[in-house]
Amino acid sequence: FIDPEFAFLLRIAQPHWRIIDVGAAIGQFSMFAAVCLPGAKVHAFEPSGANVATLRRNIARNGAGGRVFVHQAALSNRREMARFATAPKNWMSQLSEGQGVDAPGELVEVDMLAATLPRLGLDHVDVLKINVAGFEPAVLEGAMPSLVAGQVDVMILLLGIPSLVHYAALAGLGYRF
Repeated sequence: FIDPEFAFLLRIAQPHWRIIDVGAAIGQFSMFAAVCLPGAKVHAFEPSGANVATLRRNIARNGAGGRVFVHQAALSNRREMARFATAPKNWMSQLSEGQGVDAPGELVEVDMLAATLPRLGLDHVDVLKINVAGFEPAVLEGAMPSLVAGQVDVMILLLGIPSLVHYAALAGLGYRF
């Protein structure tokens, strides 16, 4: 594990953390959380069927079944069914604008974090990781009611210029960077 947030999380981790991994891909962060943080429960959200298949294999290989729950869905700022087009360069994959039968990609559920947490039976999240190839602003918009309510303690975000306005709002809610 080379990502800098791993060392930080190991320093502050508490038993039985509840973690949301938005943009789980094949599960690098989810596996870190499940294997290195005893008692952690991880909800991994990933719209790509190919990535979900690999994520499930990684869960089995790492003995993380029962601690990592896979949701083939996208979290964003709206609720709908949409097409997710997996690009040859995975970091360019995204929800498709076209919704017709000829639109590229696979049909996936799209929801907001604020609506998803109650369905998962969660009133609090210890760590929210968001890395969705530049679409973090939409995920943050859909998470804002939960963030305003203080339901998330630690966030790990992919940095990006389009998210700057959201960083200011997060700082106003008391989050430190």
